[in-house]
Amino acid sequence: MDIKKILFVCTANICRSPMAETILKEKLKNSGMADISVSSAGLMDMKGGKAREEALKIIGGLGVDISEHRSRHLAGEMVKDADLIIVMESDHRDKILSEYSEVKGKVFLLSSFGNQKGMETDIADPYGGSIFNYRVAFRDINFHIEGLMRYLRGLP
Repeated sequence: MDIKKILFVCTANICRSPMAETILKEKLKNSGMADISVSSAGLMDMKGGKAREEALKIIGGLGVDISEHRSRHLAGEMVKDADLIIVMESDHRDKILSEYSEVKGKVFLLSSFGNQKGMETDIADPYGGSIFNYRVAFRDINFHIEGLMRYLRGLP
């Protein structure tokens, strides 16, 4: 499958999916795979809410400012346009597939790109938690995006 558009989805698009979007964009840029577009959205309509302050701080550690990020509510066009839809929790996958059954082959849990094939775990939502919870989410997202990069390169 030729992957040109990747969409990350989480609950509100203010914590995990903006972090995942930014991490993958940076890795793609640094690996010369800039022809893949990456975006994110949430299942809840947060009416263009800003990314959480804790997420801004952690992503800022990469030298990237996401203060202009505004949440987007997942819409049918986004789902149809994406070549790969990557979710943070199995509930997210189930919700998307219940509304858009035609995209069954392109919705994956982020953890499915980890080292242990067949091992799927949810990326815990840090919302309402301490900066530590955001660091854990960042670490988990970053780890699984390394696996996603291998997948995008066609490596096992």
